[in-house]
Amino acid sequence: DDSIVVSTVDNAVYRLSKDGALIWRHQYEAKISRAGELNIFGGAAPVFHKDSIYVGFSDGGVQRIALSSGDVLSNVWMGEGRYPDIVSPAFAVEDIVIQS
Repeated sequence: DDSIVVSTVDNAVYRLSKDGALIWRHQYEAKISRAGELNIFGGAAPVFHKDSIYVGFSDGGVQRIALSSGDVLSNVWMGEGRYPDIVSPAFAVEDIVIQS
């Protein structure tokens, strides 16, 4: 209600106040061994679930980030093959967040 969260194509996530002031910034470091040769210039929007957000990145990483602080709470890797980019939106159902 009091802020906006934005993810960018360069693997950064920002939380801004309603007036545009920076609350926190998180820069994801993609694993070179998982990155493909093709960059997709787009990405899935962050998904809010309880007190966290879930964000997908260019190497197939999905992080759960604390909304209040920007701290990383967990990280998993999705996808196989040359281009594991996370570009489809996740969704939350009760206590489960699904990412494809």
